[in-house]
Amino acid sequence: MEKKKKIKPQRPRGFEDLSGNSLNELIQLRDSIQKVYGLYGFEPLETGIIEYSDVIGSFLPDQDRPNEGVFSFEDDDKRWVSLRYDLTSGLARYVAENFDSLPKPYRRYQSGWVFRNEKPGPGRYRQFYQIDADTIGSDNALSDAEMCMMFSDAIQNTGIEVGNFVIRLSNRKILDGIIDNLNINGNSSGSEINLSIMRSIDKLDRLGLSGVEQLLGEGRKDESGDYTKGAGLEKSSISQILSFLESGIESKSQSRDTCLKNLSNQFGSNIIFNKAIEELSEISNIIDAAGYDAFVSEQEAEVKAALGTLSPDSTAKVNEIRELSGPAVAAKVVKQDVEASKAMKENRPVEDIISAGAFADEVKGITEEVA
Repeated sequence: MEKKKKIKPQRPRGFEDLSGNSLNELIQLRDSIQKVYGLYGFEPLETGIIEYSDVIGSFLPDQDRPNEGVFSFEDDDKRWVSLRYDLTSGLARYVAENFDSLPKPYRRYQSGWVFRNEKPGPGRYRQFYQIDADTIGSDNALSDAEMCMMFSDAIQNTGIEVGNFVIRLSNRKILDGIIDNLNINGNSSGSEINLSIMRSIDKLDRLGLSGVEQLLGEGRKDESGDYTKGAGLEKSSISQILSFLESGIESKSQSRDTCLKNLSNQFGSNIIFNKAIEELSEISNIIDAAGYDAFVSEQEAEVKAALGTLSPDSTAKVNEIRELSGPAVAAKVVKQDVEASKAMKENRPVEDIISAGAFADEVKGITEEVA
């Protein structure tokens, strides 16, 4: 009698098991973030992990099976279905099916596992968890500003303090404007060449400028020998895109105004680019205003009056604290308890207020920076 071959218990590459503390931490992180999303008025949504491949757009019409970047199979009805590769694709299908009955704008949050049929590597999995929030049906800058403020509150609700994270605001139209300025044959929003360029740029953090340069050109071979076909751009076009990416890298050490000025000097002749910059500026202005005013308490007037009684040196130090700690912390400083307000009215030094514990947590370590 032939012996059955023993099956070795083995986890597929690119997948991981979670249990104990690791799983509990993921659940706590998800709940902390989604709690804030709910407080902002976003409603929960759950969609299936499998969608029709043609509905989510993950197929190539000249092949017998969908794109290899997606886990797909053919069902009993001879239709290709795919494991979701993000949460947005299911959202798009849900909204299209239920458009008439949904509120406008429609604001939802969702979390769950998504799947990519790609080569796994260090820190790069085929299955990973996404926590998503979207607003559909609004082109108002207020919606974008609300999203940024909600992200900030959600991050803080996980225990990460202000000053330990940065939310970077961008606009896809900036890239569209730069690529449009290159006059590349066949380029249009959503075209194959456009998507190829976007996918190449998206790998900047992982591959660096040299890797992106290869992908924008003929292609790139990784350390294992796998080859990725490039976008096939001319050297002059690649040079302009790399120049923009270098500006983005440098901007991490620059103020927003300096960054926008440099980009406008370089690419400001393009209408699409200029429109994108205007939209970003509008969103940023709303965030700046809301960061101070949207969270102030009834003590605002009292504290403002107290600030007016401070000596010039103390007032300057308070302003420096606000500048370094950002608008969210500034709002917290403004709405401190009555004890802090009284201390300010008594013209006590800012250091005394902090040492007394009025808002030590919010500005911890900042006074040393401005001393």
